[in-house]
Amino acid sequence: MARFLALALLVVSCAEATAPTPDAEPPAAPDAGAEAKPDSNPAPDLRPASDLLADAGAGTDTEPARPDAGDAAPAACPETPLELSWLGDYQRDVVARLAGADEIEPGVKLPNRGTPATRMIARRYLEASLRTMGLVPMNQIYATGANVYAKLDSTTGVSEHVVLGAHFDTVVRSPGANDNATGVAVVLAVGKALAQLPCRTRPLLLVFFDEEESGLVGAKQFARKLMMDGTAVHSVHTADQLGWDRDGDRLIELERPDPGLRPLYEAAQRALGLSFPIVSTTTGGSDHAAFRPAFRAVGITEGYASGDTTPQRHTPGDTPATIDGAYLGSATRLVARTLADLLR
Repeated sequence: MARFLALALLVVSCAEATAPTPDAEPPAAPDAGAEAKPDSNPAPDLRPASDLLADAGAGTDTEPARPDAGDAAPAACPETPLELSWLGDYQRDVVARLAGADEIEPGVKLPNRGTPATRMIARRYLEASLRTMGLVPMNQIYATGANVYAKLDSTTGVSEHVVLGAHFDTVVRSPGANDNATGVAVVLAVGKALAQLPCRTRPLLLVFFDEEESGLVGAKQFARKLMMDGTAVHSVHTADQLGWDRDGDRLIELERPDPGLRPLYEAAQRALGLSFPIVSTTTGGSDHAAFRPAFRAVGITEGYASGDTTPQRHTPGDTPATIDGAYLGSATRLVARTLADLLR
């Protein structure tokens, strides 16, 4: 009997060892609550980047790397008020130097930023401006021009980037105070303000695009770089023409804001206690358009589609004297608070 019991126990033990384990928990289903892009902004194109950005001169068949999905919810930083008492004087100086009212280098005033020589001088000025913030300026050189950019690091080690950019070039016949020294002044001022924050959960890329006036060439090249580098990007924000407000309503247009981006600006406006119209438009033709469909993006501008935009665009009359500094400052405060919230 003992021998029989031992044999029975051996059979049961073997059966347990070879029996299948209980059903594992099924893999998580895709998030059914994720926002879908509207028809005007198609779903991401999974073609190689060489096809996606062929009109930017991209000559590679490398597929874009996938962003790091682990950076979606960084730990929050405490809210820190931005000190912007310097904003008006700083932006007036930027616009005056870029648009030829003041010397940009000793003995040099720029008539435009539309030739290789004048764009090179503008790039040197932008590099020097970034250095004064304690940042390291870099150039993305391509066949016909070069972008200038710098990275304001996260203090928490998270790698999901926020991109803020503006084009610095002009057409040859215009000094380009509004188009687009004002956008450059927004990017520089926001960078300077956010560099003061003691805690940042995301890194910020400050970018100055070359050759927007030639078909968004610089922005397309930078979009290609982000994809080729596999850079994780939360969103791209571009500033273009933010110095004209004839009717004094302080209206801001958000050009083609991808899902989730307009509410960020509305929340920032409420937090600042500001009251002015924020209008979404379907306007293309500026740098934000170069980043879709690979990245979420939005353009920030004056009343371009609302009938209150500078009549001096692309003319010799686009001078610093036409710029509404109070409007430029109001727009800058909105962008600065929006991005500060993204970096908290």
